[in-house]
Amino acid sequence: MFEKMFTTKMSADKKKLQNRFSKIRSKSGKFSKIFSSIIFGVIIIIIIGAGIIMAINNSENYQMTEKEFSDYIHRPIGSITAEIDYIDEEKLIFHYIDGLFVIDLQTNEILHRINLDKLNIAGHTQGECYTQFRVDKGGNFAYLTNDGNKELVKNLDNYIINLENGKVEVGEIPDGTELFSNYSDTLSTVKSIYGFGSNRCIINNGEIYYLTVQDNIIASVQLVTANVNSDIDVKMQYVFGKNYVSTAMHKINIIKASLKSDEELMSDSSYIWEVNGEIVKRIFDKLSKTRSFNRIAPKDGNYDVRLYSVKSNEENHLMLFIIDNYKFELVLSEEITLDEHKYFVNLLNYPQMPDKEFLPSEIKNLKNAELVLKDKVYPILNSDNLKKIEQILSGAKGITGGTDCPLKGTLILTKENGEKGMVTLATDSCAVFVSQNRYYDYSDRDNSEMFDFFGINSEEIFDLT
Repeated sequence: MFEKMFTTKMSADKKKLQNRFSKIRSKSGKFSKIFSSIIFGVIIIIIIGAGIIMAINNSENYQMTEKEFSDYIHRPIGSITAEIDYIDEEKLIFHYIDGLFVIDLQTNEILHRINLDKLNIAGHTQGECYTQFRVDKGGNFAYLTNDGNKELVKNLDNYIINLENGKVEVGEIPDGTELFSNYSDTLSTVKSIYGFGSNRCIINNGEIYYLTVQDNIIASVQLVTANVNSDIDVKMQYVFGKNYVSTAMHKINIIKASLKSDEELMSDSSYIWEVNGEIVKRIFDKLSKTRSFNRIAPKDGNYDVRLYSVKSNEENHLMLFIIDNYKFELVLSEEITLDEHKYFVNLLNYPQMPDKEFLPSEIKNLKNAELVLKDKVYPILNSDNLKKIEQILSGAKGITGGTDCPLKGTLILTKENGEKGMVTLATDSCAVFVSQNRYYDYSDRDNSEMFDFFGINSEEIFDLT
């Protein structure tokens, strides 16, 4: 049946059709060849074009988008530093956390911003396996190779990144490649390190180059250029150029973005505190008693609590803002009453934390010390121990990298001239403190002696933290 349906009429005209095809082949053979060649050429062009588009997309996929880049540079600095990989007169190459960057030093423009989070690598981390970043001698290619735990490494990929066009490919370092090697250890090479410096520096033609931060936000990474024989002639520039916004300003911008179009932040009316998750919980508990408020309070973390007067249509009202200092996110934006404002001021006015963090060399001529753990202040038991604290902390040695110790104790120090500063102490058994994003070991033993000065024993520290 189906055979009849599809062949009956065709069979009747079969000879006619054959003759027609014969004429086409004989009389129009030249045209057919030309037409076929055109079709074939178009197909080839389409295939090549698709390949080019795929290649372009493949390389661009690894570049940070504008949003990814903005989110990245506004992340807080962690316990590891940005590392410098290569520098010459024209460009700087460095990596930090999830980004590898190529900077044009003449224009301060970012030529490439590779999103390392999209690669199957161990990353710029501490742990059982890690990624080594190498650059060839001419600064044309970066080679990312994984090392460490063999079982973990075998599931990762090594990469070659073309630093001219940003193309990223899976691959190994070619045999015979000359690698850039003008590296030195920053701590032992640089006489006076500015801020939280990179672990390694580069020495080229009598100049030392290293990366540093003097704020706690990635956008603040700077390139330091110093003369090998002098600490005076120092040049510093932000590697992300115009994209740098200070942490303080970034927080204000976060708050301003949450306001209504007719609201204006009265910045000179601010009260600002840095608190932990326990204080945020107490704030949430207070708000839940006077309004419909069912937020889940954080268990831990570090937060800014800010009280502002906000102008709206010629009238002012009071507002409470809470910012997560680890994520740079607004946790809460709430209008409050005058009574609530007074309550929060009283709640939060336990010792105001100093703006300055003392480096070991600055800890001298102390007239007072007090330790803050959670919400409680522990004064020094005997002022004669101030000299011991000076000796212990001023002699602390820098730690390369970072530490996983819980840093929950704030030691507030006051000098004889009235200047106040602080360091943050580890609250496990480690004799470690952090200041200006750099970690220090202040004793070959544990931290029991330091906490004894304030009448706290090891078991109490554990219970408190």
